Amino acid sequence: MSEEIISYIKEHKEARTVAIVDVDLLGVELIDPETNHKIKISEHFFGGIPATKHDLIRVMREALKKSMCLNIIGNKSIEVAKELGMVPKGSIRFYIDPKSGEKIGMIIIFSFVPFLG
Repeated sequence: MSEEIISYIKEHKEARTVAIVDVDLLGVELIDPETNHKIKISEHFFGGIPATKHDLIRVMREALKKSMCLNIIGNKSIEVAKELGMVPKGSIRFYIDPKSGEKIGMIIIFSFVPFLG
């Protein structure tokens, strides 16, 4: 039996960013409960390669080794980052899915590797 696909992963090499989103959130519009600002989880930025938990672990670790930014939206994907010790307490921003009322987490993780020229 194959592992469940839980996320999409898209690498933006020019921006040194890896975008990760839970599969069920692609195309969804979320609302910031404090400001009512809407964000659209776009196919252009987040739509990438389907990924299992194993894929996410590998990509997250590699991205941080390469001094890249991880932009993660979705509770399943964030849970994987938490398991890897990448999510400091209080660093998750929550949005609301207006259709389900569910709180959806978002986090941006930066990694800076010293240049050893």
